[in-house]
Amino acid sequence: MTSFTNMEKFWESQQNLIRQRFRLFAGLGAVLVPLFSLVDYFYYPQHWKDFLLIRSFITLYCVIILIIDRSRPDARFISWAGIIGYYLTGTSIIWMIVATEGAISQYYAGLLLVFVGICTVIPLDTWRIAFHVGALYLLFVAAVFLAGNCNNYKLCVINNVFMVTTTLVLLIAVHSNFKTRLREYNYRRELDRTSAKLHQYTDLLESRVAESEANYATLVNNAEEAIFVLEDDVITFPNPSTANLLGHDRRELGCFNFIDFVVPEHREQVLDAYLEVAGWNKTITLDAIKISPADKDIRVVMLTIVPVELRGRKALLHFVRDITERQRLEAELLQAQKMEAIGTLAGGIAHDFNNVLQIITGYIQLLEIRQLCNDEGQRLVKNIKKAVDRASHITRQLLMYSRKTDFNPVPIDVNEHIVTVCRLLERTIPRMISINLHLQGDLKRIEAEPIQFEQVIMNLAVNARDAMPDGGRLDISTENIHVDKSMARKHAGLNRGDYVLLKVSDTGTGMDEKTLRRIFEPFFSTKEEGKGTGLGLAMVYGIVKKHGGVIYCSSTPGHGTSFSIFLPVYQEKPEKEAPEEYEAKERAIGHGENGLILIVDDEPGILEIEKEMILMHHYGVITARSGEEALEIFKKHGDEIGLVILDINMPGMGGYNCLIELKKLSPHIKVLIATGYAGEEHLSKVKEAGIADIIHKPFKINDILPKIRTLLGPPRQEIYSAK
Repeated sequence: MTSFTNMEKFWESQQNLIRQRFRLFAGLGAVLVPLFSLVDYFYYPQHWKDFLLIRSFITLYCVIILIIDRSRPDARFISWAGIIGYYLTGTSIIWMIVATEGAISQYYAGLLLVFVGICTVIPLDTWRIAFHVGALYLLFVAAVFLAGNCNNYKLCVINNVFMVTTTLVLLIAVHSNFKTRLREYNYRRELDRTSAKLHQYTDLLESRVAESEANYATLVNNAEEAIFVLEDDVITFPNPSTANLLGHDRRELGCFNFIDFVVPEHREQVLDAYLEVAGWNKTITLDAIKISPADKDIRVVMLTIVPVELRGRKALLHFVRDITERQRLEAELLQAQKMEAIGTLAGGIAHDFNNVLQIITGYIQLLEIRQLCNDEGQRLVKNIKKAVDRASHITRQLLMYSRKTDFNPVPIDVNEHIVTVCRLLERTIPRMISINLHLQGDLKRIEAEPIQFEQVIMNLAVNARDAMPDGGRLDISTENIHVDKSMARKHAGLNRGDYVLLKVSDTGTGMDEKTLRRIFEPFFSTKEEGKGTGLGLAMVYGIVKKHGGVIYCSSTPGHGTSFSIFLPVYQEKPEKEAPEEYEAKERAIGHGENGLILIVDDEPGILEIEKEMILMHHYGVITARSGEEALEIFKKHGDEIGLVILDINMPGMGGYNCLIELKKLSPHIKVLIATGYAGEEHLSKVKEAGIADIIHKPFKINDILPKIRTLLGPPRQEIYSAK
C-alpha cells in the first residue's frame, strides 16, 4: 500500500513532464505528418490524394489538441488525447503499408518512427509503453498477413527484425530512464523530507535562540546591576541600569571608558584589576569603589570584572552594583549597635557608681548627725555633698541614656508641649536666634513621658544655640508620616507604621562626618573643656529609644544641622483591670509590733553604713551579703524579720530570685527594693512578684526612714542587733 501510494505521488510529480512531452509529440505530428506527403507524391503518386486526406486529418487532430490544451490545461486530458493520437497515426501508417507493398513497404520507417516517438517522447512507465507498442505492432502484423501481399519474405523478416530489435532497445532505454526518474524522485523526496526536518530543526533552533536572546535581554535590561562590556577602552552593550547609574544616555556611553567615572583615589586600584583580569584570565570583585556619575553625588559600588571574548577579541564584562544605601544602612546599624552597647555599659557604670555614692552619702550623714566636724569641716562636708549631688545627677542622665529609669508614659499632644518649651526658650535663647515653628494642625498623639519629651526638645535647642554664637534660625516642625516598606528599608531601625515626625534644624556651624558618627556617645563633646558633660545628646538618644522611636542626624560643615525624630503614634489600648496592690502596706501602717530589718546587699560599705544609720533610729538590723545568705538567715529568723531591704542587682542568685524564694517562705513578707540601676523589665518583674516599695540609690536616711516607718510602724525601745 505504501509503495502504491508512493507511485501515485511519483506520477503526480511527473504530470508536468508528461504534458510537456505530449505537447512535443502533438507538435511534431502537426509538422512532420503533412511534410511526409511529399514522399507520398514521389513514391506513390497514385495514392497521394488518399494519403494526403489521412495526413491532413491527423495534422488537424494534433493542432486541435494543442489548442484545447492551451485553454484547458488538464494533464489527464492531454494524456488520453496523446494516446489516441498515437493510435491514429500508427493505424494510418499501417493502412499505408498495406495499401502499398505490404511487408516490404517504405512506410516501415514511418511506423518505426512512431515507435521511436512513443518510447523517447512520452514519459510513461515501461509496461505502459510496451503495452501500447505491442498492441500497435500486433495490429500491424495482423493487417499485413491478412492482406496477403508479402512477396519478399526475406526482406519482410529483416525489416521486422530491425523494427523489433530497435523497439526493444528503445524499451530498455525507456525502462532505464524510468528507473532513473523514479530514483531521482525518491532522492528528491528524501531530500525534501530531510530539508523539511532541517528547516524544522533550524526553525526550532532559531526559536530557541530567539527565546534565549529575549530571556537574556529581559534579565539584563531589568537587572538592578549595571551590566556592560568594556571593549577597546569604551563602554559597549550597556543595559538601562548602566545609563541610570552613570548619568548618560546609552548611546552617549559609547564615548566613555568606565575608568572616566572612577574617582581619582580609586583609579589605580581599578586599573590594576584590569591588568590582573586580562593577564590571569580570572574574575575579580572590588568592594567599595567610589564613582562620580554625571550630575550626581559620589556613589559607592561593588565592581565585578569578568574576562570574555567578543568578536574574536578579548573584552571585559562589568557588573556594577550600587551599594551606597547598603553602606549607609550598615553604618547606621553599626552605630545603633554601638549605642546599645554603650547604653548597657552606662547602666552598669551607673549602678556601681550609685553604690559608691550611697556609701559616701551615708558617711556624710553620719558626720552631720554625730556632729563630728567643726565649722571648717562642716563647710568641707557641704562641698562634698554638692559634688555627690552633681555626680548623682550625672548617673541619672546615664540611666536615662541607657533607658534604665522608671518609665510611665501617657498620651500627649506633641504640638502643645513644643509650644510650652518654646515659651521657655524665648526667655533663655539670645534674641538674635529666631525660633520658627511649623506644626501640623491635625497632628496625632504619641505616648510619652511629658517631662522627658520636653527634655529632648530643650537639649536639641540648647545644642542649636551653642552652634549659632552669631545668631541664626532654629526651625521646629511636626508632621504625621506613614512609613512604608520602601522607606523602612532605607532607614535602619525604622519599622513600617504611622509616626509623628519631629524635626529640629539650625543654621549653625554644622559637623563633619567624623563628628557626626559620635554625637550620641556619652561624654563626647565638641565644646571647650568645662562647658558641658557630653551627656545632652546621649540622653536625647536614650529618651527617644525608650519611647520606641528612632533619631537621625544630618549635618554639613557651615550649613547647619538637622535632627529627625520618628515617634510611633499612640494606639488606643483596651482597659485592663489594675493589678491587685500589695495589701501588706496597709496592714503595716500603725503596726504595734515591729520586727527585724534584713538588709541584703553585695557591697560591704553599703551594708555597714545602712545598718549604722538604721540602728541609730532604734530598729533592729540583720545583714546579708548575698541572696543565698539572706535565705539562710530568713529560714532561721523568719518569724522575727518584718522587712527586707533588698538590692536587686547582685551576683550569685541575684535579687529577683532571692525575692521569689522569700515569697515562697513567707508570702506576706514586706520587701523594699533598693537599687542604683533597674530597668523597666526588672522593675515590672519585681512588682509582679509583690514588693512593698522601691527606693533609688543614692538615698539619704531621711528618704528611707519614712518608708520604713510606714511599713513597720514606730520602732520598739528595745534594739535588736544580730550579725
